[in-house]
Amino acid sequence: MSTINSFYRDPNAVAYASQLFSGSRPAAITAKGQSHPGTAFEDGSVQSSSQRALARIIEILSLGGDDSASEAKVTDNLGYITQASGSEGDDKLTLTGRAIYQVETGAGDDTVMAKTAAMSGVALGDGKDSLKASAALLTDIDGGAGDDDLQLTGALIMNVTGGDGNDTIKVSGQTLTSIDGGAGDDTMYLEGNRIFASGGKGNDTVTIHQTGTIHQTGKDSGIAEYAFAAGDGSDTITTDGPLALKLDGYQQSDITISTSANAMTISFAGSTDKLTVAFDGAGTKGATPAYAFSNDSGRLTLTIKPT
Repeated sequence: MSTINSFYRDPNAVAYASQLFSGSRPAAITAKGQSHPGTAFEDGSVQSSSQRALARIIEILSLGGDDSASEAKVTDNLGYITQASGSEGDDKLTLTGRAIYQVETGAGDDTVMAKTAAMSGVALGDGKDSLKASAALLTDIDGGAGDDDLQLTGALIMNVTGGDGNDTIKVSGQTLTSIDGGAGDDTMYLEGNRIFASGGKGNDTVTIHQTGTIHQTGKDSGIAEYAFAAGDGSDTITTDGPLALKLDGYQQSDITISTSANAMTISFAGSTDKLTVAFDGAGTKGATPAYAFSNDSGRLTLTIKPT
C-alpha cells in the first residue's frame, strides 16, 4: 500500500528539512516562516532550532496526512455489510453478516473470506486474488485481471467470472448458472444439480460433478450445459453425467467428431478450436458416448450422454 504523507505538502517542510540537515546557522521556524534564535525554558535548558525542527517533523509524520483512500474500509448497518473496499495494496478481508453487498478490493494480491446468507457485487480488481465465500445466494462475482482463486459454496450461485488470467474456480451448490472462467487457461471444478458454465477464451480444464443426473438418482433431473464459442480455444471437460454443448459461431457441417472408449473429441473446420469430453464416474460403462445435434432457440446444441 502506498501512502504520500502530508509532511511533503506542509508550507514549511523545505525550511524544516534544510534547517535540520544543512550546515547553516540554526533558526526556529514560526507559523509565519520567520526565524529567531534557540528558545530558553524556565529550567534553563535551551531547545535549538534544529531540535524544534526535528520535533515538528515527527509531529507532522505522526499526526498528518495519511491518505485514507488507500486504507481498507467496511460499512455496515444492522448486520448488513453495504460496502467494503480495499486499498491499492495487498488486503485481507474477513466478512460476516446477514448479507454482504458491493465488495471492491482494488489492485494488489487480495484475500477475501466471507460467510453470510447472501453476497452480491464482488469485484476483486487486478492482482492474484483469492475469494472463499459461503452463502445461500452468491451472485455477480468478478475475479478481475490476474491469476485468481475462487472457492464458492452455496445453494444458488450465478453470474461468476474469473476475468482475465489463469484462474482456479471451484463452485459447489444446487444451481450454478452463468459461471464463466473468462480469458486465460482456467481450471474449473463445478458441482451441482443444474449447471450452466463456460470456460471462456483460453485452453481450459473443466471437471463437472452432477449431483442430480440419471446415474445418481434414477431420474434425469438435469443435464449440465456448457457454452463454447468460435475462438474459445482448446477445452478439456471431464463429467460424470450427460452434457449439452451450446455452440456459437459454428454450423453442424463444421464439426468433426471422433470417439474412443468413453471419450469424445470435437474439432471444427478452419479452426484450431477443440473440445475433448471424457465421461467418468459410477454411472458410465466405458462405452462410446451417444450424441445428437439439435437446435435450441436458434443455437446449435450437441448433447452427449454416457452409455
